[in-house]
Parts: sequence; structure tokens; C-alpha cells
Amino acid sequence: MGNAVTRAFNSGLWCSQASKISFFSGNARSGSYNSDLSLFGCTNKTLENPNLIQNLGLMYDALKELSDSSLALQKSSITLPAANKLIARQVEVFTDRKHSNSEYYNEACQAVASGSFKGVPVETSTGKEQLINKGQFYQALADAVNRRLLPESEKALCCKAVEVLDVSAVASEVPPEFGESQLKLLCKIFELSFNEAKNA
Repeated sequence: MGNAVTRAFNSGLWCSQASKISFFSGNARSGSYNSDLSLFGCTNKTLENPNLIQNLGLMYDALKELSDSSLALQKSSITLPAANKLIARQVEVFTDRKHSNSEYYNEACQAVASGSFKGVPVETSTGKEQLINKGQFYQALADAVNRRLLPESEKALCCKAVEVLDVSAVASEVPPEFGESQLKLLCKIFELSFNEAKNA
């Protein structure tokens, strides 16, 4: 899902900017779709807006990071400690991004400075389009991702408890109630039904 959204963003909003500008400009000049002339003109101006271009670059970088992390977390081989480490790294990346320029945001800023984006002239007027504060944007993302991490007080216990679910690491003969206390802990942390999990 995340990868599909990223591809759509790339092809639909980033790489085909020139063709969209050409479409809206052409229709606005030719008189096609008479009832929508003002809409075409306004849309064209919006796509040439320097603030919009930088905002798109900012969001594209963040979306790509989240998409990559999402795909990694969905792998069948992922373990709880590895997932926790991956999410913690993502928090660090977003925190660092507050003070550095990432790939597409940097491209957008350079385009605005040069006055041309994907071969399309960039307007000097920003109109009503507000420029997203990069520091606040990435701090909000870092905070949102950080809330997905286990509290330090639970992390070690949870990682230890989840080991009982690894069939390959369990002896062939174990007591009937082996692992129940660990399973109860995991169900409490993840708000699952213990009876359903035990009989799954």
C-alpha cells in the first residue's frame, strides 16, 4: 500500500509536472471547456506556486521514508527487536531532517531558486499557499512515530517474552503451561484476548 502511494505520488505529482502545466495552460488559452476556464487558470497558477513545489518535495521525502519503513515492517522475517530498532531509527532520521535537506526537498528548493521546475517556470508570487515549516513538520512526524515504540520499562520484558513464540527455539518437550505467563504479558501489552491467543 505504502509503496503504491509513493509510486503514484512520484508519477502523478512530481515527474509529470510539466505535462499537467501544459494541459491546464492549453485549455485555458484555447477556450476548451468554457465553463472551467477560470478553474484551469487557477490550477495552472497553483502548480507553478513556489511554496507548493517545496511543500510537495518535503512531503514526498517523508512519504518515501514511511513507505520504506512500512514495507520493512511487513516482512514475515521481522522480529520484535528488529522492528523496534527500525522504528527508533526512523525517529532519528526525522529528527535529523529538521536541520538538513533531503533529496526531493533539496531539488524543490533548487528549482524555486533557479525559477524553473521540471522545465516549467516558477511563479514569484506564493498567493495563499502557506510554506510548511520543515522543522515543525519533521518534529511532528518524529513524535508520531515515537509513540509507536514500546516504553523502555516494557521493551526488555516484551522482547524476552516473545521468544516463547519462536517454535524453532523451544525444546520438543515442554510443560503443558509453558510460556503462558509470557503470552499473558504480550496480550496485555498489545491488548489482545489471552484465550484467543492461547488457542490460536
